[in-house]
Amino acid sequence: MKYEGARTQSRSDNSTANEPNAFSFLRYHWLKLFRMMIVGFAAFILIDAMTEGQHHYEVMDIVAQMGLFNNLLPNPDDIIWPGPYWFFGLMLQLYIVYRLFLYKKGRTRVVAFIAVCTIIELSCDPNGEPLNRWRYNFVGGMLPFGLGLLYAKYMRDVPLCIYGATLIVSLLFIRFGSNHFSTWLFVPMFVCSAGISFVKLLSYWNMHYPKYTFGIAKTFDWLGVISAALFISHPITRKIIIPISRAGDYWTGLLLYIIASICVAWLFKEIMRRVPSPKL
Repeated sequence: MKYEGARTQSRSDNSTANEPNAFSFLRYHWLKLFRMMIVGFAAFILIDAMTEGQHHYEVMDIVAQMGLFNNLLPNPDDIIWPGPYWFFGLMLQLYIVYRLFLYKKGRTRVVAFIAVCTIIELSCDPNGEPLNRWRYNFVGGMLPFGLGLLYAKYMRDVPLCIYGATLIVSLLFIRFGSNHFSTWLFVPMFVCSAGISFVKLLSYWNMHYPKYTFGIAKTFDWLGVISAALFISHPITRKIIIPISRAGDYWTGLLLYIIASICVAWLFKEIMRRVPSPKL
């Protein structure tokens, strides 16, 4: 919707030459992802060095993290630290696939990419290393990503009752589909559809019955604003507070982890505002 909808609709037919080329598009998104990653990574390596269980970095591991391609290296389970940061490399790969192969293309090509990537995953040994490697890279994220493209292009006016039914079906599939390997591969798709449906229903409820939402919508709005900062900062609080849960105080550790993560994310959001933003 951002790059194919509003941008193209607001321009005249002869202004398409002003659109960024593939290199400019990918450079912009690499810088955007790097801008988020480097703030959290710099803070994490300091905390990691001062706490128990320090990670041993090789030079190539650091270079790959800076370049956002560490999920392409062998043995990703052992070299990616902190764990969640492989997602930056995955996102960059999906931007590449989108801009080079799916940008302004029809639904047929998107469905073909989804089908091929899903078949690759289904053909792998559930406990094998090949499937583990595929999941670290764009093949493992193509199903929800491709469906997101189709949703944005062709399903903008969906009746509210459909969102309600989708939320119920999605929650049921998440619960029972997680029990088997073949169905588990589709769970990420239903996690996304449940999230979208919930947001649509909550927005409608907040618009028509604001006094009955008890501020929940505003809370989620605020969490959405700090969500990127929460993603990059939560490995820091996890490294420090998870040992509390390992000692047996599960709920205490979880509560402290949530409180600390949200507060640190708020601080990181303020820091990220001062990091220069790339321009497209």
